[in-house]
Amino acid sequence: MKAHIPEELIPCLQKFLWAFFLSLRNSSLQVKFTFVVTHPTNSAQNPPTIEESREVALEPFSADGKERNPERDKLQHLLNNNNTADEWLNVNLLFPKFVKVFNKGTAKAAYQLMPNSPDPDQRLYRNVKMKLKFSNGSKYWSVHEDCDENEILSRIPMNNCNMLTMYTFNDKLFPETLNFISGGGIIGLYTTFVFLASRVLRGFFSGIYTKIMFDDLPNVDRLLQLCLDIYLVREALELALEEDLFAKLVFLYRSPETMIKWTRPKEETEEQRALPPSQ
Repeated sequence: MKAHIPEELIPCLQKFLWAFFLSLRNSSLQVKFTFVVTHPTNSAQNPPTIEESREVALEPFSADGKERNPERDKLQHLLNNNNTADEWLNVNLLFPKFVKVFNKGTAKAAYQLMPNSPDPDQRLYRNVKMKLKFSNGSKYWSVHEDCDENEILSRIPMNNCNMLTMYTFNDKLFPETLNFISGGGIIGLYTTFVFLASRVLRGFFSGIYTKIMFDDLPNVDRLLQLCLDIYLVREALELALEEDLFAKLVFLYRSPETMIKWTRPKEETEEQRALPPSQ
């Protein structure tokens, strides 16, 4: 992070910065780390650029309020340009080492690959160290991750303690043709499946109650014989008899009770005939 400042403005800027820092000597300072992730997206609702930030308070005193925070003194030395060569400003739990990037347009720190710790923040964020440097009229902050080569995380490929190395894990991107399904996430996918299943089942059983008494008749021999008789009398030009038989067929289909009696299985009909009459 560099910014070119004209040489004639550097003394004025240093005085202003120093005066501002002295006015906040007994106040809490916020150190803010902001990172931007750019990833492909097929949805207009989810932006391709995600910006997240993390703020850590740099308190003027220790937790018990009795001793001065040594990091505030280091910051004072850095701003006043009287620090030693090995003096760095340490900011704890500022940098997310692993970040999970969601297709919904959000990014959160991940803890699964971090070392175990009872403190939840230590499982999400890493410490950093900063130093204010000058070079050819430019003033910039050099920011390093506070780590050493013996740590487990140092074995990860491309990791470097002399810079900030972040690893991101991105959600799998659905094809654009299926974006209308995946756009709603798992809830949208589940809702779509339930809706389609209900439509299929409704279409399969719709109106079945009006056809089941005709499609699932147990014995249609007598009904078929009646239809054949209508065909035979029509061939014989017995129109009056055809009309009577056709009226009988229409009556059967209009009377479910009579249709049930006509289409009973033969075994059931024979058993009913064999029974003695009730007293």
